[in-house]
Amino acid sequence: MVDIGFTNAVNAYKDAAKVAESSGVGSDSIKMGDGGTFSNLLGESISSSINTIKSGESVVQSSLVDNVSLEELAMAVSSAETSLKTVVAVRDRIITAYQDIIKMPI
Repeated sequence: MVDIGFTNAVNAYKDAAKVAESSGVGSDSIKMGDGGTFSNLLGESISSSINTIKSGESVVQSSLVDNVSLEELAMAVSSAETSLKTVVAVRDRIITAYQDIIKMPI
């Protein structure tokens, strides 16, 4: 199995969006229910996950210096772990979709 990184899959998605825009389809044609685009939804989700992981890291770092409650530390680590697992699952699905598209005959 070919190991394709998350960044390569996202770049391939961007390239596909550029091709779609140049052909007149446009990436804005894939609208979500609230009027946003898929790329906006994906970007917001990634930003949210990054912020959650960063806040978990800061709680862990402050627990080394300050007195942070065990519950707060456990919640921060659990939340960061959940966010990381979600990002990995989405990455895996994007890579699988990318590989399926690559296998399609032209």
